[in-house]
Amino acid sequence: MSLEDCIKEIIEKNFSSGDYFDSHTILSMILQNPDYHLAYLQKFHEKYSNCTVAQFHGQIARNMIGGLSDKVRAISDSAVTLNIYGGKPTKNELWQKI
Repeated sequence: MSLEDCIKEIIEKNFSSGDYFDSHTILSMILQNPDYHLAYLQKFHEKYSNCTVAQFHGQIARNMIGGLSDKVRAISDSAVTLNIYGGKPTKNELWQKI
């Protein structure tokens, strides 16, 4: 399963039309599922190994979540939530399932 397929599956199985969610939630759900996490690691190794983790996560938000324009729409790029490392909340994208 590709990382893009994992993201589609997460959105389809966990959110109803009209629900709001942020990129950090999707990233957390990817890392909590062994199959999704494997796809995440494979994608990083294949295409993004010259990036920082933060840059990779930005690409996931912009290109993989944002690329699902038939399933989600961007609401704001200034949602503030905990990232995967916890600690201080950081800005990320807020989405709504269509």
